[in-house]
Amino acid sequence: MKTIIIPTDFSTVAENAMSFVNAIASRKQTRVVLVHTYHLPVIAAPEAGYAQAASLDYMEEELEIKLKETCTKLRHNYPNVTYEAKVLNGFLVDVLPNLAKEMNADLIIMGTDGAYGLKQVLLGTNSVEVLTEATCPVLIIPAEAHFRGIEQIVFATDLWEEPSPDILMVVEIARMFKAEISFVYIPVNGTKELSDEDWKNFYQQLNYDKISFHIQQGRNIEEGIRSFTEKMAADIVVMINYRRTFWDQLFTTSQTKQMAYHTKVPLLVLHA
Repeated sequence: MKTIIIPTDFSTVAENAMSFVNAIASRKQTRVVLVHTYHLPVIAAPEAGYAQAASLDYMEEELEIKLKETCTKLRHNYPNVTYEAKVLNGFLVDVLPNLAKEMNADLIIMGTDGAYGLKQVLLGTNSVEVLTEATCPVLIIPAEAHFRGIEQIVFATDLWEEPSPDILMVVEIARMFKAEISFVYIPVNGTKELSDEDWKNFYQQLNYDKISFHIQQGRNIEEGIRSFTEKMAADIVVMINYRRTFWDQLFTTSQTKQMAYHTKVPLLVLHA
């Protein structure tokens, strides 16, 4: 893992997400890019525009100073990590995916302070748009999730294919922390039945010993993930967006709408 991007607004939520960034980045020589975005309003009158432009220039300079000061403090605590500061004009949901693509980022980590249901986290104002547009994995850190190490990673999916670079990145994170990866399959209507041979082939390709495979029953995918996550006391939940039907099942069932899944577990979404 070479580059991690984290958006920050200097809030406690962003600081909390930063603790996850530091824990992962400090285990390898990683570049961490702290990003703060702002949006320029539309100015109708030219006279007002000049004054506001000067004010915005000053604001941008102040933000850059503050962000660079943050990077300096982080470098002192994590000398093997390279920290960079970027203050960019635009909406976060536009800037972040573009920057990640431009910098060939391996991972985006972002905090969220909205409702903590799995559906609500994914459908949050910024989170879902970043998840939709980003081409790299996105790790969402709920405000109530506090870093205490990574011992158990729950990996939920409805279909096995050849291990992608994103899946191998999860294995890389597991190796850093010597964590167990518990793959879980939730059989619901319309999903593929998995044979012992499917599990065996997938296991051999990952080349990591601390892996287990499980089948979890549930009325729907979210309930299955919730039950298994609680049972395993997961530190991170991983999901792959293989195809649209997976998300349709997750978000459109009446059971999901009634679920009160108040998760405190970080959610890592990969893209197939």
